Amino acid sequence: MKFLHTAKIGKLKTNGPRLLFLLVIFVLSLRLMVVVSSSPSGWRSFRNDWEVQVLRLLGRATSVGEEPPPVQAEYWLDQISRIPTTQTDPQVALGAAWMLAEPQYGFLKRNITSSQDLQELSEGYFDRFHQSQAEYQSICRTGCLAQAAMATRLAPEKVEFWRQRALLLFAVHDDSEQELPTEGWLQILEEGVAHDPENALYDYLAALQFYELSAEPVWDEEDQLKLIITDPQIYAQAEQRLQAGLKKTTLDVGTITWSATLAFLKQTSLPLGEQFKAAEAKNPSYPAVMIVSQLSRWLNNACESDLRQEKYDSVIQNAGRELRIAEQLSGKQNFYERTFFKFSFRTSGLGHLYQVLQLHPESFTPAETAELKQDLHQAWLQRNIFMEALDQYHEHKDEQPAGDASMAAVLIEPAQRFIIFLLPLSLLLVLIASLTGQPADSPAPQPGWWRTLIAWCAGVSLSLFIWGVIPAGILPEQAWNISLLCLCWLTLILVLAVSLRLLRRQKDLSWPQLISLLLVLAAPVLIYFQFTSLLAFVEQNWIHASLVLLIPVSLLLVVLYGTAVFIAFCFLRSAGLSARRKLIACCLVFLVTLLIFPAGAMVFRGTLNPAEMQTWFGREVTVADTDFFRMRAAWNKQPQKQIPAWIWIYPQWTARQGEGFAVLLSLSILLGWSLLRWSRSSQAPQPDSAAVSPRPKNWQAGVSLLRRSSLIALLVVMTVYLAALPSVIKADNRNHRRRYQALINPLEPLQKVDQIKAEIKKDRALMQSFNQQIREIKQRLIEEAEQK
Repeated sequence: MKFLHTAKIGKLKTNGPRLLFLLVIFVLSLRLMVVVSSSPSGWRSFRNDWEVQVLRLLGRATSVGEEPPPVQAEYWLDQISRIPTTQTDPQVALGAAWMLAEPQYGFLKRNITSSQDLQELSEGYFDRFHQSQAEYQSICRTGCLAQAAMATRLAPEKVEFWRQRALLLFAVHDDSEQELPTEGWLQILEEGVAHDPENALYDYLAALQFYELSAEPVWDEEDQLKLIITDPQIYAQAEQRLQAGLKKTTLDVGTITWSATLAFLKQTSLPLGEQFKAAEAKNPSYPAVMIVSQLSRWLNNACESDLRQEKYDSVIQNAGRELRIAEQLSGKQNFYERTFFKFSFRTSGLGHLYQVLQLHPESFTPAETAELKQDLHQAWLQRNIFMEALDQYHEHKDEQPAGDASMAAVLIEPAQRFIIFLLPLSLLLVLIASLTGQPADSPAPQPGWWRTLIAWCAGVSLSLFIWGVIPAGILPEQAWNISLLCLCWLTLILVLAVSLRLLRRQKDLSWPQLISLLLVLAAPVLIYFQFTSLLAFVEQNWIHASLVLLIPVSLLLVVLYGTAVFIAFCFLRSAGLSARRKLIACCLVFLVTLLIFPAGAMVFRGTLNPAEMQTWFGREVTVADTDFFRMRAAWNKQPQKQIPAWIWIYPQWTARQGEGFAVLLSLSILLGWSLLRWSRSSQAPQPDSAAVSPRPKNWQAGVSLLRRSSLIALLVVMTVYLAALPSVIKADNRNHRRRYQALINPLEPLQKVDQIKAEIKKDRALMQSFNQQIREIKQRLIEEAEQK
């Protein structure tokens, strides 16, 4: 009994760390289940995270937004047909209409490879934007208008729905020209006027449509602007609708776009994070901004043209219209409160009046003159304060950290990808080990934890360098060419030397026999794998060589290869080894040639032509959600942030399945190191040993080693994943709440902007710089007026 008790204690000490490790994983798993179950995103987002990683591994789109526009269109039309509330709930119907208005543009960012490609994409963004929009609208335009009409039909008393329907009615391009209107567009706008009588939106939309059909700004040979009326009758309608809109109290498009879109997306099959992403991608700001920008361009062109023709009464009239529109854009709940147009219309109108004052002072009384100068100064001052506050708000927002659990978030994605590679590999190795039927106790010496750690660190670092650092362009081309060539040659030599040494010891072959077999079997391998390249190489470096070199080199090759064939033939006919051992030796040598010589031919060509190595390490990468286009920066003529080259290391690595290569390299290094130690061990028995109980062969011990190492790595990575994921989920929940509030209340940032404006007004140096800018603006207005 004492002996049994001692044996149990010894077994418990041996298995204690393993059991403790499994207990930790079990506790972390329970913790994760509790956190995921209590999360608003739930198990659907958890499952989606794994699906995303698998899709990225397969090189496929990971979300609807990354699909081409036609695929997106078919997906959303199918979702709408499956959701009954799109026909019964006005908010859901409006959200569906916005999802059909334009595609998501994640597909434009899937093939970004470097900072240079990022810049090229930004430069050609509008062309791709219009093309994708046209493809999407050709499929979804009818459904979009039908859903918008459904929303107003279900809730005709809600003015927000009429405003949104009017906004969706016209497809406005960045070139400031509208597409041909939808059939019955004027009747729809009249219905909007009937339900929302104090909003100038519908009149202005009709006026802009008539204006586009009847007027054209033209620059003459002296680069002077003149407004040409191509159809006076239609232009009179434009003026009539414009005048009707000026009598209304407000100009507003509403702010329910995002809340309505969320209401629809909640009914779809998308996970919560993808719902927020899709809702945030809807941009009513673009058509809303284009409406007021077209109004501004219309009135500004009219004022400029009339100034040159000295029609000062007309200039004063249109300048008054600009000031009236500026008043209509104000209001606590007005969408345009978040834009600078209420300031730009006012500064533009007062600026035109100021130019009339310089050219025709008789148009103003002394009191009106003093009031005009004061109003112009205050208008520009308020505009500069607002723009400075807006810039500071965005700078502060950009400086904020992306998430509360940044370190955990950094660990999660690599851990998931390593698990995807390690789990099937570990199961495969376990299956192979069970099929070999090897005993539990192996006489082969174990590598120990420090050798295992060194092998894994070396494998991961090497993979990250080859598939991350080099494609990202961190190193100069010459430096990484030399590094790769040295690494490739060193790897080939090591693999070849270790393989030959093990074959020689295991099969009791002499070096001449082994090398001869290698050369004989290398010929068909090279011809099979490199036939075209081999012919080209022979043609360039042998047949086209001079006779002085061709004849002796040819004779030398014939002699060497003939000798190798003779030695190999003698080996095969010798009586020292059995036919089975000769066959096994030939198969193993042939396997070595399959592994070494095709790769060796590529490395040899790369040595002769280093530029060819560019084809080995291209830059094909998928980037998840890079904010490559900043509309505000484009408006303010601000340069986009330069993205450092090192930021592309991880995307390049993951795009080329660098984690999988890291696993293979690590296990290969560990196996090669262990095989060398086993071959040198004096205690390692020979396979032909006459021992009573047979010992496992080295390859069986190798399988056991790989199985053990991969399982340990899998458990370590799973522990990291299970420990870090709850923090990431909680951070995502907080982030989702913030994003939800931002979508529900899009005007909330204005409160912070107002606080920043109050601080700016207290900054005397900044206010003095604004006053200096305003003096320069006034001087410029005077100079421009004198040139007209």
